[in-house]
Amino acid sequence: MSIMRKKISRFFQTPARLSLTAAAKDELLVRETISVVRCIYACMPLLAYLFYMMRIEARSLFEPVGPVVWIEGFFADPQDIITLTKLFLLCTTLLAAVLYRWFIARLAVFLGFVMAQATTSSFGGLHHEMYFPVFVTGALLFVPSIFTTFEKSTHAQRRNFLLFFWFAQALCMVSYAIAGFHKIRIGIEQWWMGEISTLHVEGAAYMVADWLPRIQLDLPLGEYLIEVPMAGFLAVLGVVYLQLFAMWPLIYPSLQRIWGFGLLLFHVMNYMFLGVVFTEMTLIVILLFVYSPFAVLSYSSREQLFALPIIGQCAALGLWLWQRISSLFCNQKPVSS
Repeated sequence: MSIMRKKISRFFQTPARLSLTAAAKDELLVRETISVVRCIYACMPLLAYLFYMMRIEARSLFEPVGPVVWIEGFFADPQDIITLTKLFLLCTTLLAAVLYRWFIARLAVFLGFVMAQATTSSFGGLHHEMYFPVFVTGALLFVPSIFTTFEKSTHAQRRNFLLFFWFAQALCMVSYAIAGFHKIRIGIEQWWMGEISTLHVEGAAYMVADWLPRIQLDLPLGEYLIEVPMAGFLAVLGVVYLQLFAMWPLIYPSLQRIWGFGLLLFHVMNYMFLGVVFTEMTLIVILLFVYSPFAVLSYSSREQLFALPIIGQCAALGLWLWQRISSLFCNQKPVSS
């Protein structure tokens, strides 16, 4: 029994938390972070091209928001604002893809995405496509310039570089966490009012059945979700779990790649079931989490298990109970006749 308890004790590990001070001493991790940042700016022209190809009509209902308020007086036709924003973003992303080491280039691409977000939101409702590029380019705006002087960089500079990269991850995960909280809140409100919410077993099926006729697209998987409501219910539970605990991988980096693949699957499912595309968010999730530089650290599957929110605590409690029960049987003395 004592050997079994030792094995269980070795299996039971406290998940490692992220320490940027310690991570900055890992040369490989810092170099991986620099490579990911370079990839981020290299991919920005693709997002700018998608925005350039986006059809934005200058409708009669023009309600300028953000920076568009400051420049609307210079243009008689709102369509000119759309054209200027598209060209500005395309030019700034191409500039930053080459000159990402320069602060002015990173500032220009950040302003380009801010302008793109404000422009799309000025013509009928808020749009979420550009939130993640705005968050990421804004967070990376002040990274220390150690791209070409890595060997001469100090520990403080490397730590600050990791800190701003982690901040970019945090801004994106806060968005997911807010979305998860709202799903729970709306689900409770609908349940309280006697309505079928998205958290109901048939909630996802009802939502898909209401949505598909509007978009007039043939989505076989969406029809499957209507026929098998339990599949949609399990998918919604998984999405709510990922979103509600989206901040968790920021503390336990062993989960970052798991959450990255989970959120990537979420966006793919959105397209396959609902025909909704989140290209910008999908690309950012891949770069920040699927290819997270913190994943170069070695993590065991046991550590990942115990780091999972709720699941990890239940597993730890189960092991603790097993240890207590096994110790009781081990310490029993034989009854003398």
